[in-house]
Amino acid sequence: MAKFVHLLVQLTKQGLERRIGIDTGRGPDSHLTPGTWPIPPRASGRRMSSSRFRRLERGARLDDGALGPAYAFARLNPGDPRPLLLIAHAHAQLGWMSDSVERYQRAYRADPTCRGDPQMLEDLLKAATHRVAGRNAARAIRDIYGAEAIPAVEKAIARGAGDRDGDDRLDHLRDSLTQ
Repeated sequence: MAKFVHLLVQLTKQGLERRIGIDTGRGPDSHLTPGTWPIPPRASGRRMSSSRFRRLERGARLDDGALGPAYAFARLNPGDPRPLLLIAHAHAQLGWMSDSVERYQRAYRADPTCRGDPQMLEDLLKAATHRVAGRNAARAIRDIYGAEAIPAVEKAIARGAGDRDGDDRLDHLRDSLTQ
């Protein structure tokens, strides 16, 4: 979680400073260590306090309000998949599977190399077992990974989805990848 928060701060600082000329007193190449993060500039009327950053760094659950800087960065940099990946990770953590899948698909369209993100396939597999997001997640896995996802799908099947319908969705996904 600390890496997520640190990257969110970096993206916010670099993108907003560069795009709209906000000077926060540090250059875009400076290294910000946890605990010394400045309060980020306003992004779409929202401001994330330093205390919120510290709570996130200690492992507090992320909420949608904490994503304001990532949303702003994504709007300013529509071709950059990094903020979309951050938002997708957060949505998966919050259990918002449909939103997570949609952000992963947008990130992949922006840059197909983002398929190498270590959390992406895991979150998509988790979403594939979801009652509502399952169909879109399975389609995303087929489109993004294809047959390369079979070992990960089989591991997910071995772990079990927690319910029979989720297990059936994973079985169906595996079958569709082998065709």
